[in-house]
Amino acid sequence: MGSKSYADNIRSSERTQTAVVDTGIDIYRGDCVNRSWPSRYPWLQTQGISTTLVRTLEGLENSQLDVAVNVLAEDLVARRSVLTLGELAAGCASEMNLIELPLGARMLNTLKRRSQTDLKSVAHISVAQVLDWPQIGRGSVLTLIKEVLRVAGQSGPASEYEVSEAPAAWRGQLEAAVLEVAEWYTSIGQPDRILGRLEGVSSEPARIEAARSRILALSAREVADAGDRILEEKLGHIFASRPARDLLILRNRSFATKPLGLRELGEILGVSRQRVQQMEERALREVAIEIDSDFRLTELSQAIRDSIGSILPGSVLFAEFPVILREIKEIDRTAWRILQRLNGAYTSQDGWFGRPSVSENVVNTRAIVDSQIDHAATRVESVTESIGGYLGAAGSEWLQDWLTYCGYVNFEGYLIRETAGISERVAIVLEAAGEPLSSEEIHKRLGIERTVTATKNVLTADDRFARSNRGSWALRGWGLPEYRSIRNMIEAEIERAGGCVSLSELTHNLSVGHNVNPRSVASYASAHPFKTERGMTRLLKSDEIQSAGRSIWRTPKLHRGLDVWILRVVLTADHLRGSGTTLPAGLARALGVERGASRVFVTDSGDQLVSWKGPQPTLGSIRRLVGGDHLDDEVFLTFSDDGSFTVGRRRDALTPIDEILASVGLPSHDGVSSPWSALALSIGLSPTTEVAAIVAELRIRRDDDLADVLESI
Repeated sequence: MGSKSYADNIRSSERTQTAVVDTGIDIYRGDCVNRSWPSRYPWLQTQGISTTLVRTLEGLENSQLDVAVNVLAEDLVARRSVLTLGELAAGCASEMNLIELPLGARMLNTLKRRSQTDLKSVAHISVAQVLDWPQIGRGSVLTLIKEVLRVAGQSGPASEYEVSEAPAAWRGQLEAAVLEVAEWYTSIGQPDRILGRLEGVSSEPARIEAARSRILALSAREVADAGDRILEEKLGHIFASRPARDLLILRNRSFATKPLGLRELGEILGVSRQRVQQMEERALREVAIEIDSDFRLTELSQAIRDSIGSILPGSVLFAEFPVILREIKEIDRTAWRILQRLNGAYTSQDGWFGRPSVSENVVNTRAIVDSQIDHAATRVESVTESIGGYLGAAGSEWLQDWLTYCGYVNFEGYLIRETAGISERVAIVLEAAGEPLSSEEIHKRLGIERTVTATKNVLTADDRFARSNRGSWALRGWGLPEYRSIRNMIEAEIERAGGCVSLSELTHNLSVGHNVNPRSVASYASAHPFKTERGMTRLLKSDEIQSAGRSIWRTPKLHRGLDVWILRVVLTADHLRGSGTTLPAGLARALGVERGASRVFVTDSGDQLVSWKGPQPTLGSIRRLVGGDHLDDEVFLTFSDDGSFTVGRRRDALTPIDEILASVGLPSHDGVSSPWSALALSIGLSPTTEVAAIVAELRIRRDDDLADVLESI
């Protein structure tokens, strides 16, 4: 081996940050080439060293080991070299006992406390990391480096530390495979080909394909023969050296899933809660310093942070780093929980890992999603794409799981809030269908436990929906011609006729042109807001409307049962949060409550107030009475003549006819009288009223949902 070989190997190095000079000088002195400085310290051939150090070594004889050791150790410590102790001690046996070296008492005690008493246990630690050990000065580190270099420099055929090991089988196999691939590409005129690059490979001989397969098939276990217990051993050493008190606090508070309180731990340890807090902070700080001083652990922590990005499911993180699922027996906690608690850059919650926290990512995700779905129905794919871009996880299979965790569900291919009511779901159903649907068809696709009546109530009350014909509903935004009610058609006929139209002409036009029952036309034409006199129909004037008011029998969703008034209502957010709600004026008067007055009804859970102190009558909070009900559920407010009040849910119907009675809170048909008599009586009609007249009256009352069901029967 000549001087040129050494000079050729001296290159600039990012690890040393020092200038490297190709001097070409001969620093191989002595008769035995095996005793040259590069052969004693192989790292000299790969690490950049200063010109001064080169010249110093060039002037030394091989016998001047102490001088060389001092020069090299001073240089390594001054530069805070990232060379590991294992690299400095190349050629030494891994079981070399460090305790037998002439080290200072402080260094010896530290090595014992850290359970790092042989070369193998410190081989991964760099000079810079040793310099960062707590309570260890520069002089102690310098002595350790000198002694390691001295032993390495003395290693030779007669040295008790030298070990001769055959090269691992994988080295020869890999070298042969790489050489085969390299020779092939050189032979075909591609000497600059990157051997690890697969793109652009069109055809290769079977021999070369086999060589490449051998390279790609090489596993980490074959190469890193140190085993896969490194993390457990390193963390185990750290916690094994901790006092018992520290371990108790760390195990039961710092790294616990259900941490004990400071006061509880203080009682166990016989100290104050403030003292426990001080002990915990000190223990965490010292453990963190030891972990930070180990480059393998710091690399692992950084890799975990990088893998998490903004948010990541634990299943994905654990699949990438399965070793962190292992339990560290010295502390009786899993490695990931220890690293996460000490890192502080991310949190874990419900199986998710997030930076800076899972909860902050939930808030940010909801803000982005809500800004999209609040304006228009949004496909799941569109939301997933935008959220994936924000989280830096575009295309990840777990993004929909994350959206579910944040409170959203995939409904008909669109994203909605998990708490979305019937209105939002109805809008999505129609959007997904792209065409008008009947209320029954819409209800079937809602996928929630609600009645058809509740669905019809939403369709009628929400301005987003419009009838496209008598039995179908559409989104108003589609701009389809809207189905007009009988009332709307009468108003149009009156307007067309100049403000007044004959009842006969009105009946003819609606019955012939729109297939409306003549009796229904007559009923509507004589009811609010119309007036028919001497065969002519017109709209009521404003003063007539004010004086006439609305009859209690024409109040929508209000029915008279046996000694009770029953009002159908759909539960709103106001009901569920305890706010009071308005009541129809006609009902208030029927209950004996006039303007400026109030009345208290009795319930099983306290008084229920009905008052008319403002523009409209109000009912006090019914929240305590609807605990088991949900938003958009239909319930019955029942006011008894005896002064009692209840809130009831719709009973199950036995027959199609009973379906109507159940829908208004009336009991089942008794089988004796006409099945329609109870319904007729409930809206102020004679018990012998024909079905057509009942339907007409229901439509006048704007109870179109009941009229539709009655007509279908």
